[in-house]
Amino acid sequence: MKVICMTTSKGGAAKTTNTVETAAALKILGKKVLVIDIDQTTGLTKYVGAYYEPEERESLGIKTIYDVLTGDCSVDEAILDVECFDLISGDERLANPQITFNKEDDQYLLKDICEMLEENGYDYIFIDHGPQKDLLQKMSYIASDYFFITTLMAENDRQQAKNAVAEISQLQKSRNKLVTGDVYGFIVSRVKKVSLSDLAISDMEDEAAIYKENRSVEPRVFTIPDAIAIAEAQTFKVPNTMAHKSSNVSRAYYDLADYILEIN
Repeated sequence: MKVICMTTSKGGAAKTTNTVETAAALKILGKKVLVIDIDQTTGLTKYVGAYYEPEERESLGIKTIYDVLTGDCSVDEAILDVECFDLISGDERLANPQITFNKEDDQYLLKDICEMLEENGYDYIFIDHGPQKDLLQKMSYIASDYFFITTLMAENDRQQAKNAVAEISQLQKSRNKLVTGDVYGFIVSRVKKVSLSDLAISDMEDEAAIYKENRSVEPRVFTIPDAIAIAEAQTFKVPNTMAHKSSNVSRAYYDLADYILEIN
């Protein structure tokens, strides 16, 4: 079992989209996949049509990652069987994690949960955290084996991607080696046929080369084309990699999924 985190240091950089589409592609390829939404905005949960208002959750007995982290339920009680993969849904109560999880060892809670899930036979667990540099992001980094850095083409997006690599590297080098996972790829999303796309891809290839020098892991750079199909997937609550497997954007995600299978 491998734990995967697609990450960057800002919102709106297709992190959640990349997580959903890649996880769904791996499910289609026959793998057992769980996605954990640890973002207080619950964006991924909404993406796949599994969001319920707090009152609805209570009446239906639906548990979330918040309930698991606080010990209010077991991890198995929180797993939802949605069409595209298994899901532990997000929760708005995660808005102030530093207050809720204020003990030093709490930073390992998500890693402990993932280790418990080894018994469930998952091939891959994906973690989707929010854009904030907070305890939930740190928990996600500590729990993960593979990182994929997501970015758009603009310079600010690329800089935030580099910042995410720096944050991961800092935790890798910390006294307790808090992060043991590695960066295996960069994903440039919403790519259009313009000169800026070549610049963005080249920039990420340079960043991948720098990472290889420091960690002896050679991350690959992937491009996801700009497509209305992604907006349609979010609207109809079905990943594009399931609804339109042969589309250009889906083929890009299946290439990424094949790479993940190779490095496993």
